[in-house]
Amino acid sequence: MQVNWHWHGERFSGPAEALDPYTNLHVGAAILRGHFEASGDWLTATGLYHSPSDAAAAAAHRERVRTHLQSLR
Repeated sequence: MQVNWHWHGERFSGPAEALDPYTNLHVGAAILRGHFEASGDWLTATGLYHSPSDAAAAAAHRERVRTHLQSLR
């Protein structure tokens, strides 16, 4: 998981904290969880995490995740 500093820098105390893998994962998980709580669906949440302001890009990402999950079964 990777959190984009440009969009979510306010969630960190500074750039060094954003580079800490544990902190970055914690913040990313919180963002993803927020999208899940808003949408009620984990696949939709992954699309929103990837592209919150571009519905077409979010849908494309959601489908890539769905396809990958199906390949794991």
